[in-house]
Amino acid sequence: MIDYIKSSDLYLEVLDKAEQKGYSLNLFSYSESSKKKLDKYGFQKVNFKERKIEIGIDKLVEHDKGAYFHELLHAKLFLEDYPQILRYPKIDLDGTIDYYLSEIGNISQHALIYPIMSELECNHSELDDRYLKQVLENTNLTYKGLGKFFRALELLEGSLRNKNKIEEFKDEILKKQPEEYKLFEKIEKIILAINDPLTMRNAIIKLIDVLEQYLKLSSEKDFFLKYLTRVPLISNNIILEDKADNFFYIEYFNEFADIFIMSKIDNHCCGFIDGSRTSKSDIQKMLNNYTVKQLKERLNI
Repeated sequence: MIDYIKSSDLYLEVLDKAEQKGYSLNLFSYSESSKKKLDKYGFQKVNFKERKIEIGIDKLVEHDKGAYFHELLHAKLFLEDYPQILRYPKIDLDGTIDYYLSEIGNISQHALIYPIMSELECNHSELDDRYLKQVLENTNLTYKGLGKFFRALELLEGSLRNKNKIEEFKDEILKKQPEEYKLFEKIEKIILAINDPLTMRNAIIKLIDVLEQYLKLSSEKDFFLKYLTRVPLISNNIILEDKADNFFYIEYFNEFADIFIMSKIDNHCCGFIDGSRTSKSDIQKMLNNYTVKQLKERLNI
């Protein structure tokens, strides 16, 4: 199957985009010893330091062309500068939080990936059917706190895979899980607005805000996700030539000892700056005197 995939137009397109940006592309299958959850059949991982993209497909589904195309499309979106959720490197986020951030990034891309797969007349219907079966079985479960956000994301993923199936069971889900279903409808509107890198960035930040709200309800404390996650600013040629201080401001916290470049548009972090190497006043001077393009190039944000 790998030889077939490597001869496909999609693979050749992604390979060309990768090479143009100085990335290698490695496609392989692997064996998973532990029992698999059938919504996780592969991965796409970017190693920024070594400039390589890895796509792995579990041998359980290596016969499925859709599994390869799915991960290739994730790689394609990365190479087309669709936004990633990057973590503040000096603090290890709780594993649960990291999981939800990964899910937000993943499902935001799925809003584009599933329609493209339909256009390519390529899907992974067997995997989707199994996933949807589990989603519908979970209608009988009771969720609390952050679990309600999990359930809403699960319903959203199910709807992106097969909207009619979720609609078919709408009344039953609403009856048993009204808050979860209403939250699903709210975040579905956010996700379905995605059609380019800018709208994806907007959706990601809105979903991170919803995650923060449910984290506060569960733990009664602030997790500062708008600072500890950065989503780079999406800018066009007009914005790039505008003054940096029209779009950015800085925040500084003694407990972090670093400088956070924040977006004036949505108050979310766009860049982490090492406070031991650059002073707050130096960054402020850059904001006052640089264009957006100059600032992005100087600070790599």
